[in-house]
Amino acid sequence: MSAPPFRITLSDKVNKWAQDAKTNKRLERKYDKFKKTIKLLRDVGPRHTGLNTHAMKTWCTDDGKQIWNSYVENGTPSAWRMYWIYDGPDTIHVLSVGPHDHTI
Repeated sequence: MSAPPFRITLSDKVNKWAQDAKTNKRLERKYDKFKKTIKLLRDVGPRHTGLNTHAMKTWCTDDGKQIWNSYVENGTPSAWRMYWIYDGPDTIHVLSVGPHDHTI
């Protein structure tokens, strides 16, 4: 894959969550962490140590693309993760965001 900066795209599901979270006081902290993670992915890249990015060994998309996992938060119960794929050499497409055990 290419070097940063990356173009970030969001699935419809993630885009809807982000739009809702912008105006939901209960999700304000999660949304701020989400924005920080997006900024790190875009500007520094998945190799940023704080993201702890790793490939999901048993998950791939229907068309065979490797799914990656990056930390949105850590060291908290039900810490949030972001699942994404490379969608071209300079684009990261975010599939989902939520608690560690959420599904895509």
